[in-house]
Amino acid sequence: MTDFRKDGHPSVYRKQKFTVEEKKTPLLFQDCSHWCLPGVPDAWNELLYAKILVNQHQKQQDDKKS
Repeated sequence: MTDFRKDGHPSVYRKQKFTVEEKKTPLLFQDCSHWCLPGVPDAWNELLYAKILVNQHQKQQDDKKS
């Protein structure tokens, strides 16, 4: 799940070899749409949140039984 996303791009942070044109105007080649899409961190956050909710629910059920 945490492998590099195929629908996203690494932008200038991956240190690829850019053409002279791309170096002159990086904003034309690096847009926000790929970075603003939900991705791996969001998926991990959802999984963690679900786990916290399940644990909390189980604890409440155990407290009721006691």
